[in-house]
Amino acid sequence: MAIKHPEYTARSARLGSYQTFPRHMKQHPADMTDAGFYYAGFGDCCRCFHCGIGLRNWDPEDNPWIEHARWSAECPYILKMKGQAFIDLVQEAARAAEMADNDGDNEADNESASTQSKSAVNEKSGANNSEPNSTAGNSSYEIENNVAKASEAEISKGTPEEGGSSAGNTIEAKPIKAPLRTAAAQSLIHDEHIKPKFVTAAIDELVKTEGWGAFSLENIRKYLKSQEDSRKSATSASNADPSMLKQENKELKDLTICKICLDEKVSIVFLPCGHLVSCPQCAPALTKCPICRKGIKGTVRTNLVEKNTLKANTLDKNNPKTNTKKT
Repeated sequence: MAIKHPEYTARSARLGSYQTFPRHMKQHPADMTDAGFYYAGFGDCCRCFHCGIGLRNWDPEDNPWIEHARWSAECPYILKMKGQAFIDLVQEAARAAEMADNDGDNEADNESASTQSKSAVNEKSGANNSEPNSTAGNSSYEIENNVAKASEAEISKGTPEEGGSSAGNTIEAKPIKAPLRTAAAQSLIHDEHIKPKFVTAAIDELVKTEGWGAFSLENIRKYLKSQEDSRKSATSASNADPSMLKQENKELKDLTICKICLDEKVSIVFLPCGHLVSCPQCAPALTKCPICRKGIKGTVRTNLVEKNTLKANTLDKNNPKTNTKKT
């Protein structure tokens, strides 16, 4: 398939098209760009630079990768970036959601309902999408839930060997290339407002302990809870252990000592690097910063305010008697 919009092949070109993208949209321009979409310039319509598929009427919970694979399963870009296994999983999840939604309806109703799902436009039909009045069972949220339940680890599971039973014949789950972009991780970050660094640490510990086959939303939550308990325990131990407090005080004190003579307090900032490592006595003898080895083009004198001095000055200001001259 030839690239429909080669002018947006570069990621920077696609990202630059989102300058007028509606600010209320939950989809981040960087995520849309990574999924191959550029902003079409009206409404919330975005198009894939490669296959030309256009999507609009985005729901807050829509995942750009999942929507791309759902509506344009033959796009070479999505195939290259996510693999056929991911596309198959999304398609299967979409079919499962549609079947659950239409369960109990007759065949005509099934056909009608399937044509009223989330709007997608191809290159021929332009932007005349149907309105996003799809029923809840066939919603993108339902499909993403199905994908999250199966997880990308399920994608990599093998099928039973021909003629063999299903038990013990599956291939070990393969690593997920971008675990932080999975539906499970995105749910924790956006819906539960957990910092990405904590989610990443929990995923790393989960994979190290149980492997990629155990990758799921509930297991990530379990390790997040475990890490939070560990941090609380470490904080409590630090506050209760005098030796740790002494060590912290020593480290803080070392930061204020001249790194040359190890005696006087630091008060000279080297320019342009900005390192504060020398006292006034040692600074004139240096031509290069001892930390970064950059040439010293200038210096600035600083004064570190000690706690006792600051407290004394505050007391003097609050006490009028100390500021009155005796006559």
